[in-house]
Amino acid sequence: METIIITAANADYFELVQGTILSIREKTQGANAIIGFFDLGCTPEQLEWLQGKVNIIKQPDWEFNFPGKDEATVHFKGLLARPFLRKYFPNFDIYLWIDADAWVQDWKAIDLFVQGAKRGGLAIVPEIDRGSEIQYGGLRKFWWQWVYNKYQEAFGEEVAENLYSYPVLNAGVFALHKDAPHWEVWAEYLNQGLQQSVSLMKAQFAINLSVYQGGLFDKTEMLPAWCNWNCQHAFPSWEQEKSCFVEPYLPHTPIGILHLSGPVKEKQIQLKTTDGYMVEVKLLYQVTDQLSPKQKPALNPCYELMPKGSRSSAQQIIPLLIELLQPFPPNTVVDLGCGLGNWLAVFKEFGIEDCLGIDGEYLDPNLLQIPLSQFTSHDLKQPLPIEKKFDLAICLEVAEYLPSECGEQLINSLTQLAPVILFSAAIPFQAGFHLNEQWPQYWVNLFQKNGYAVVDVLRKKIWSNEKVEPWYAQNIFIFVKQDCLSRYPELEKAYQNTNISQLAIVHPRIYLYSLSTNQPNVFDRLPLPPINVFVEPEKQPLVSVVIPCYNQAKFLPESVASIVAQTYENWEIIIVNDGSPDNTSEVARNLIAIYPDKSIRLIEKVNGGVASARNAGIAAATGEYIMPLDADDTLSSNALDYLMNISLKSEVPCVAFASHRVFGIDHTMLRHSYDMYSAENIKKFNMLHPSALYHKVVWDLVKGYKENMIVQGYEDWEFWINCHRQNIPFLGTREFLINYRRTEGSMISNATKKHQQLLAEIICYNREIFDDETIKAAEEILEAEQIKLAAAPTCE
Repeated sequence: METIIITAANADYFELVQGTILSIREKTQGANAIIGFFDLGCTPEQLEWLQGKVNIIKQPDWEFNFPGKDEATVHFKGLLARPFLRKYFPNFDIYLWIDADAWVQDWKAIDLFVQGAKRGGLAIVPEIDRGSEIQYGGLRKFWWQWVYNKYQEAFGEEVAENLYSYPVLNAGVFALHKDAPHWEVWAEYLNQGLQQSVSLMKAQFAINLSVYQGGLFDKTEMLPAWCNWNCQHAFPSWEQEKSCFVEPYLPHTPIGILHLSGPVKEKQIQLKTTDGYMVEVKLLYQVTDQLSPKQKPALNPCYELMPKGSRSSAQQIIPLLIELLQPFPPNTVVDLGCGLGNWLAVFKEFGIEDCLGIDGEYLDPNLLQIPLSQFTSHDLKQPLPIEKKFDLAICLEVAEYLPSECGEQLINSLTQLAPVILFSAAIPFQAGFHLNEQWPQYWVNLFQKNGYAVVDVLRKKIWSNEKVEPWYAQNIFIFVKQDCLSRYPELEKAYQNTNISQLAIVHPRIYLYSLSTNQPNVFDRLPLPPINVFVEPEKQPLVSVVIPCYNQAKFLPESVASIVAQTYENWEIIIVNDGSPDNTSEVARNLIAIYPDKSIRLIEKVNGGVASARNAGIAAATGEYIMPLDADDTLSSNALDYLMNISLKSEVPCVAFASHRVFGIDHTMLRHSYDMYSAENIKKFNMLHPSALYHKVVWDLVKGYKENMIVQGYEDWEFWINCHRQNIPFLGTREFLINYRRTEGSMISNATKKHQQLLAEIICYNREIFDDETIKAAEEILEAEQIKLAAAPTCE
């Protein structure tokens, strides 16, 4: 049976398709393969390059009539021509399509596609794999919502409900037998979808519909992920010995076809190798010349949380500690939260062989710096079951990674292990993925409860030592059981000189690093009005809580009550009735009467949407700070206190945000906004709740919430992106301070159905912080939408 491999490109994608073609031709099996090519707008020079490398070049026609066809791109024409490959390239038995952003590494994938098409009719790869962060990680909710939206846009609510949870079949690489029934069914569903709306993903979801709803499931071979590896969903690993990309998990099967969908096309990325190293690489064909010659151990992400430079720091600190413990130097040492065992390895260098390291099961025993027999796995959030006593216990930069409720238990466990404890823990805003940053006095109090005294002697000795990491120099203390102090003359003398009121100090290197990470471009930012950081408690800044309300009168009392219950007392509430047809005004006036001693106002306006209502409320606000709050949401009682504390620590106006709880629609979940947030992530998805505290000047700078977006629901995301464009810093907390109600038919539920168009709007409003490729894609989406929506916004 004769097979043809077909690909396509325009001038912009030609460099990618060169890799596709060469990856076929430069293999023994592909030297004589028949390759067809769709010319979607290549230059004469590019077409000349194709001569001798492809066998057939065609220009596709428009195979469908649909609204907006005349404005659609030639690239889109190529996507729509795929159900008609037999027409353009007749007389072949198997038609194997490969997108321009995919290339062949292992011919076994080609063989499997061909074999699958012979056997079933269609051979294709479902996008569901254990390596995919999008499908199995923190973004899975957004992934399935995106799939739902695509089905809903093209084929309606019923189809979306039935099919959104099915694995997406990736139409970027597929093989079809000439007699397969899929051709006609695919074209029919594609035509139906095009009559509803124009989308680059239309053909993809039409072929899914053909298989799952068109009765062709039994005539479709679902191939494994390595046959068409979607690098946007998960990076492969690199096999040094075989010099090839492989699956990132055992048994590390070589990738057949690498599909470079999304932004991974251009990026230099870091990949793990199968033997424990890292390489820097571009995933384009050819890759081997671009591999980084310098390699370093590849660690589980948890290792990135461990303090760096621990071994060199230990080599400087341990001899000082041993000297201070004379005449009874330790013979046994336990390290609670030992990581790879670097500190214990240095203790062994100083002749202390009896050691025990304790840490979680996530550690790779092959990377331990101590014998496996001297390591015990234990969940540090649980009480220690160890009864053995040691001369010395250490716990360094560990406590901050445990939940705050585990702090006292950790200290109780430590004090059961040894009479002398070397301890350090991160202070507030030290930076890192920390759950419980505390000032030293917090830990001192817990140790004192157990009869231990603090000795501040090491910090003076290592403060300026460049070989000691600054977090150790800043945070390290010795705690000694009170009735054992007399055994150690040097420690007893140092204890007498310890100033308990001066334990909270910040190392210059920590301070400068904190500035650079928490306030990006702080020295380049345009001057912003200064904020007085030092505020007496009785002069708390006024916070204006703005509550737009439309058809949510039944929730309004609960929302207002959550503000009345705030521990922060200087606030006003502005309720904005956005032309609501329910009894919002009546409920609001009753609330004003119920709380006569509270500053609560009602503003009435014609309906204009939540952005308009927020802007109206903020414009009328007299507060220095603004806290938007939706009428169906509530705040924890300490929310304003917490967020104001963050705001006042910033030298410039900032956005202070918290994590939030999602409740309603029969489920509750926690949204870890603090851990999900970054300046890059906020451009991809909105992890922040609309309720964040900011100075009113922030609203002035970004010119308020956008009121003219296609539909309401994403105006807060656009506001946050706009803030980033203005270089306004975002400072957050892991505390769950916001309660976010999700209901059936809510505004955000409806908005997600227009996710693609709304995101395109956001990009075009804030193009300064997006790359050219992203802007171009957004422009294409909006241009297509203007066909259907006369009032669609322009990209200005």
